[in-house]
Amino acid sequence: MTGLVIDKRTNGNAKAYFKGRVWEREFVDGEEGPFPFWRCHSSNEGFSSRKFHELLEKLYESGKFNREIRRFPRLDITKEDASFYAIPTISEIDRSTSRWLIEDMIQEGTINLLTAPPGGFKTWLSTWMGGCVSTGADCLGHETVRTKVLYLDRENPPSVIRERRKILNLSSERFRVWGHWWKHNPPDIDDPRLMHLARRHRLFIIIDSFVRFHSADENSAKQMAKVLRRLRDLADAGATILLLHHQAKTQGSQYRGSTDILAGVDAAFELRREKSKDDPTFSLRCFKHRLIEETTMKIRLNLRKGRFEVADDSSDAISSTVIAKIKEVISSHRRITQRDLLRMADLPKTKGRKILQRGEGVHWHSKRGKGSTLHYGLKD
Repeated sequence: MTGLVIDKRTNGNAKAYFKGRVWEREFVDGEEGPFPFWRCHSSNEGFSSRKFHELLEKLYESGKFNREIRRFPRLDITKEDASFYAIPTISEIDRSTSRWLIEDMIQEGTINLLTAPPGGFKTWLSTWMGGCVSTGADCLGHETVRTKVLYLDRENPPSVIRERRKILNLSSERFRVWGHWWKHNPPDIDDPRLMHLARRHRLFIIIDSFVRFHSADENSAKQMAKVLRRLRDLADAGATILLLHHQAKTQGSQYRGSTDILAGVDAAFELRREKSKDDPTFSLRCFKHRLIEETTMKIRLNLRKGRFEVADDSSDAISSTVIAKIKEVISSHRRITQRDLLRMADLPKTKGRKILQRGEGVHWHSKRGKGSTLHYGLKD
């Protein structure tokens, strides 16, 4: 193998240079889980033959070809790559804007932070959000885009997951939990398996909790900037990320660690429990968002119905005029869908869904039809 050079990396990625071709080490799915393979990036050959793959892998594992990649030429930069006019214009970027994964809350391809004190129900809420996204159901009055969900868990034993799944009525095949108790340990943020999954499935990835999936000092701006850079790579590859993070012990703290954590995320939410005699009630406050105005909503965990919902608030009560208008529309249309009801009652989407949720079981009732469509009828 004269002329072969392998650039070995500690995180499992590598490039091999041989006879003017560049081979890159990737991970593909197999019966025993993801395994490494070598793909040619400088010809049309695609994957290597099994024999050549085994030889490259053996040399890579031996560590005898450890070199710094900057000493060897990378792929040739074409004129198009180096051209100013090959770079997307600002109008082309506008056309490729991502959709909302959860309307007015979490956009596709972004990094999001959810903080709460220890035992603050952030796992409950994130699990519920994952369940809504996996089925395309409304989440706290917001529309969702049906997406595969990967929950990475290094906090909870399987018995806790089973209990909460049962209470929240979660059973979607598109919702997978990769826990510390499975035969394969959950991947760290810089694990190439996670990048492979992000590119292939464009997942909604929930990380519980953030501190368990990296080895950096969370109080170091320099180290956390590197961690957030890896997360940004995952988001650029197609993943939407929700990080569950703790708050500091300091009174009024919104999150723990370096300010680079907040600087590196696109949206940040704080969950705080409020005193309540009945179901657990919370304040969900958005304290950073790159795209919309920061807001606060009061929510509760309805244990009887197994869901989070917008809590009744006397300062935001439904007027009798609005109730009468909604009832009139429902009574004149049999099994009207939520979309048609909002349109005919002349209600804005987000606020209208919150109104319908607050009046659920009091003035009207809903029943789920095909997919995630809700149909409304008047309460007897």
